[in-house]
Amino acid sequence: MCHLNEPQRDRDMWSLPEFDAMVDEQKWICPIDIKDEGKCFYSISRDRIQMVPKEKFKNGEAYFTNSLHEMAYPKKNIILTFKPKYLILNAA
Repeated sequence: MCHLNEPQRDRDMWSLPEFDAMVDEQKWICPIDIKDEGKCFYSISRDRIQMVPKEKFKNGEAYFTNSLHEMAYPKKNIILTFKPKYLILNAA
């Protein structure tokens, strides 16, 4: 079982050391590129996630929500099957 510590709060930004280390040490199933400018997105053709630095988000909730949203896309992780009114996630 994986145990995560409580997020630490620094003003409006949150820090979750285990999550931050995973991103910093490139331990996700695909590379995560941090770029100062641009958008956050998953590139299916490159199988890479692009994120802006945590400090560019208005608060910790926005950072973690966006990061986890992009991390759900990599083709090695899940196959998305859309059905009317609901989404089925199938493990690949």
